[in-house]
Amino acid sequence: AFYCRGRALYSSDNLDQALKHLQEALRLDPDHAGARKFLKMIRGLDREITAAREAVKTRDFEGSCPHFEKAIDFLKVDTAQAVTRCGLMGELATAHLRLKAYDKCIAQCKEALEVNPTSAHYCTWASALQAQSRHNDALQVLAKAQQIDPSSDVVNNSIAKSQFEIKRAARPDLYGLFGVKSVASEKEIRAAYKQKALTCHPDRVAPELRPKAEVEFKALGEALDLLTDDFKRGLWDKGHDSESIKQRAEYEAQRQKQGGG
Repeated sequence: AFYCRGRALYSSDNLDQALKHLQEALRLDPDHAGARKFLKMIRGLDREITAAREAVKTRDFEGSCPHFEKAIDFLKVDTAQAVTRCGLMGELATAHLRLKAYDKCIAQCKEALEVNPTSAHYCTWASALQAQSRHNDALQVLAKAQQIDPSSDVVNNSIAKSQFEIKRAARPDLYGLFGVKSVASEKEIRAAYKQKALTCHPDRVAPELRPKAEVEFKALGEALDLLTDDFKRGLWDKGHDSESIKQRAEYEAQRQKQGGG
């Protein structure tokens, strides 16, 4: 009875109680071959899981990987422990992520998802893609996570992160437009603007080039407005695009107006 109950507790992912019941089974029947064999396996599993998680606590992610791998191997033949095995695979994937071993992380997430699809594994996979600046791929992965858990803040925040980075990558190089560095002072930016404006002012080009010059001159003025306003420039340097900056500037102006009233 203790042996059967120990097996059931183990299948319920309660290793501590499973160990106690199997030890009691062997106390009552020292020759119980099944209890002896199963207790040895659980002790080995518990030892590897404990060692892996202790290594993670001390940020020894490289040292945790072999222990996670051994624990996962313990469970490969036990279909009753699919959820536990899947969880350990997720922890191993996270260790690979911390080590910047992104391909290993992604491969481990894929393997875990074959056992038990969870939004957490999709999110870890997406984090590896984001670290490689593969934000379009990350959005595809996160869409699957969102199907599983639509209300998850982790999933939705990760989606917002990739969308933000995609917009950041699509932005023009405003500092490059003026030919200055990102640490340039406002005075330097205004001086560069004056020089650039001389070359693309609509009144200074031939009539047939005027439409193109008007577009360039307008873009130059918008860039000057962004980079000579401390609030707007701060948002730009953080990665916001011009539309996002416009919305935030309008909100800030309205907030100050209401506060002043």
